[in-house]
Amino acid sequence: LAGRKLSVSFSPATQEDEDTLAGYLPQPDEEGELDTGQLPDTLPGYLINLKAELAVDEDIVANPDVEVTMGSGLISEMGYWQPGRGWDTSKNNPVAGEYRALALDLQGISAQAAEDLETSLEDTRAKLDAEDYAGLTKQQLVGDMLYSTILGYFALNDMQDQIGERQANSVGYRAPSYGLFKTSLQPQYWFGMPRDVKASGLTMDVDHMSSIRVDKDNNRERWVALNRANGARMSAMEHLVPEEMYSTEDNPAHGISAVKALQLAAAEGQKIWTITQSNLSQAMAALNLSSSVEADIRNAVRAGKEVTAHEDTINFHGRPSAGYMVIDPETGAGGYLIAGGENGSVLDSWLDEALGWLAAAGEVVASSSIFRAFAGGLGKMIDALNFVKDIADCGVGFALSKYVIISFVTFGLLYLALPFFAIGLALNTAYIASYLVSIGLTSMLANLMSCRR
Repeated sequence: LAGRKLSVSFSPATQEDEDTLAGYLPQPDEEGELDTGQLPDTLPGYLINLKAELAVDEDIVANPDVEVTMGSGLISEMGYWQPGRGWDTSKNNPVAGEYRALALDLQGISAQAAEDLETSLEDTRAKLDAEDYAGLTKQQLVGDMLYSTILGYFALNDMQDQIGERQANSVGYRAPSYGLFKTSLQPQYWFGMPRDVKASGLTMDVDHMSSIRVDKDNNRERWVALNRANGARMSAMEHLVPEEMYSTEDNPAHGISAVKALQLAAAEGQKIWTITQSNLSQAMAALNLSSSVEADIRNAVRAGKEVTAHEDTINFHGRPSAGYMVIDPETGAGGYLIAGGENGSVLDSWLDEALGWLAAAGEVVASSSIFRAFAGGLGKMIDALNFVKDIADCGVGFALSKYVIISFVTFGLLYLALPFFAIGLALNTAYIASYLVSIGLTSMLANLMSCRR
């Protein structure tokens, strides 16, 4: 599976379901133009049955003959198996109708994988420009766009890890990791049956991000600090990468991650709590988050973890959000979570409903001119994949601008500072500084990096 595109998606179970789904989608006008603003806000999930499809690249390798209602909650489990250690798995809850693009980062992203994806995107864009929609599938439209986002996330973090390790006097390697980028559907239930299903955004969920890293001087404090800072940066990249890929001048995309939620809460004047067993009761009395988030925080602290959380939910572009970090104080590793259990970020953009319904519809609209709306987005994906390929070709890239080096040094100083902040203004300032440096770092890398052998 190394370097292969993996996806789990759905298609109408029968011709009747296909016809029902097609009846709710808008039709192009006489000139073949389609107004994406006419896409429905919701679909009646209870009227549409779907079948799941597991694909490797363009080939469907599993298509069980089991029908599920659109919007039904499912259960999935993924993981790696290692000799001597067994399985290390993660569980999450897909919704029937979502498109989930999964990328594996084994020991870096290969140039060949990036080149193959770039070729596929170029072919799709050429068909869109020629208005040749015959034969286009959801794997080519939705799948390649989503897959390029999660692949780009891994490639950028691999590069930043390597440069950060040089600054922190460490040696590290990427251990087998995986994550996904998906369309998100939000069902509303009626007597246990999904009635209305809404396309609610694009979500990045990086369940397993592992490294093997040692400090050259066996300095444990510096090693823990590096792990903490890398985790905060990876969380920030979960909203920064999709924002950069899916924003246009007229329609900016807005993403939120755990780190960004904490930064926004601090900007509102909320207290940021570092919660341990010593202050658990006091902190929980001050928090006003959902019962599931508070239960997760309480259980994590009782298990010996350190949790960083803000006091109350924030309003992020019309939706309530919350972010918190669960850290192992012994290693500095941990999870960076947003309310709802995703180990990643949520993106709100102009593509939400279009991508969501295209993924759910499967082949229903494969020849519709709705695909025209994605030509610009595919061009942006291709630009991003060229950058990923440069990274894969050249590794870290030693011809970095001195300004990029300076920004890494600045970020490296935060490595050492983060573990020693307690609560209040100092912690808030640390998170704001980390967030701003992440933005500057990403921008500089994209604009100044010259990767050559």
